[in-house]
Parts: sequence; structure tokens; C-alpha cells
Amino acid sequence: MRSPRVLVVTPQPFYQDRGSPIALRLAVEALAALGFSGEVVCFPLGRCPGIPGVRLLRTGNPLGFRAIPIGLSAKKLFLDVLLVGRVAQRLWSCEYVCIHALEEAGFAARVLGPLRGVPVVYDMHSSLPDELARIRPL
Repeated sequence: MRSPRVLVVTPQPFYQDRGSPIALRLAVEALAALGFSGEVVCFPLGRCPGIPGVRLLRTGNPLGFRAIPIGLSAKKLFLDVLLVGRVAQRLWSCEYVCIHALEEAGFAARVLGPLRGVPVVYDMHSSLPDELARIRPL
């Protein structure tokens, strides 16, 4: 019997030693230990943590970013668009028991998941209102 597949979507470099990626690594390792397999769709930077049964699927990096800052930025918004495309491609090519979406990736997952009948688990590691309050008006 094939193990149930989970699609994990994270709008961050994975894996890097910083807040949300650390928490996500622990969650993905726990899912793998429970017998789940699947993919982590993430930004183009980071290193592979080598979790058995889990593949990393990175977005493209057409602008050649070498770093992605923590918090909201133009770089992240650009990569978020690529992330949505990659998530849609995965949902229409594989079957998943659920989507585990972090931070702002929850918006796309909430729209795309139900179109394929896939439930969404939303995981927020920071306060979106606080992130938006840090943006300086133009």
C-alpha cells in the first residue's frame, strides 16, 4: 500500500537555520515518521535536509536571488507568485490527503485545495497584521 501524500507549501527558503524553517523541518520529520510522504514546495534557496520520503520542489529563480530576507519584501512577493504556480502544477498532477500551508501560502492553498477536494491545514508562525504594519507607506 502506498503511503498517504501531503503537499507542504512554505514561502521561505527551506532549509535554513531560522524560525519557520526550523519548525517546518520538525513537522515534516514528524509526518514522515508517521508514514506520510510527499513534497515540500519552497523558495529556490536553502539546503536539502534529507528527510526520507519527502522531496523538495523549489520554485524557479529567474532573477538570481542569493538571499531572501525574513518578513514581507518585494522578493518574497515575486517568489510567492512562482510558488502559487508550482502548487497548482502539483495539485493537478498528484493526489494528496492534505495541504500543509505556512504563512501567506495559506491564501493560495485555501483557493486551490478545495478546487481539487484537498483539505488545507494552515500554519501561521507570525502575525500577518504585525508584518503589514512594518511596511512603510510609499
